[in-house]
Amino acid sequence: MSYPNTGGIIDPAPASLPEIEYPSSSFFGILLDPTAYRSLAYLLILFPISIGLFVYSITMTSLALGLAITIFGLPLAYVFLISLPWLNQINAGLAEVILEVPMPRMNFKIPQGGFIERLVGLTKDRNVLSALVISILLFPLATITFVLMITSMSVSLSLFVVFLYPAVRSILVASGVAVDDEFIRVGFLSQVPEGVIIAVISILGFLFLIASLHLNRFLAYTYAKLVSYSLR
Repeated sequence: MSYPNTGGIIDPAPASLPEIEYPSSSFFGILLDPTAYRSLAYLLILFPISIGLFVYSITMTSLALGLAITIFGLPLAYVFLISLPWLNQINAGLAEVILEVPMPRMNFKIPQGGFIERLVGLTKDRNVLSALVISILLFPLATITFVLMITSMSVSLSLFVVFLYPAVRSILVASGVAVDDEFIRVGFLSQVPEGVIIAVISILGFLFLIASLHLNRFLAYTYAKLVSYSLR
């Protein structure tokens, strides 16, 4: 996606840039929807990026404050504050490329004046403050989302492939491996045919898998909207 050059340090997006909309699809239709799998890729990449941004922000903030009384503290803070909007723009570009959503461009310019005036101006700049908040906020959010995504996908896939159990058991038995399937024959389940139990578990896993795709897509586009709002 390209925008006209306006001569600024970072070209702003057109005023008519549309809002990010959540993709819509039927409950089962999401299996054939590319946005579901692009969302998974985005969440996977977002997790390590959020860790890097968080560590960078906390480390640089601590160093700048700790060295404020030396000649290194203020230049370090200056470089750190200038870098934040650019990092936020890169984060937005990631969502734009993977999720194929429109992202604004920051209208960020370094304040004029002497060094101290520019440094003070950066601490008041909306782009800088928004980028700092995003870099810190994304870490816990992306971590929770990553855990939810891995857990939900792992559990749903594990339940879904239960239908392969009879075939795997036959292969193991034919190979001389003793197989204990008493876990299926406990309590009231001992009265239910094995085929019914396996079918029910697989169907539940399949439904859970689809629900997980819907949830992960919603979270991915929510984070993209969050980053987009920080650039407006």
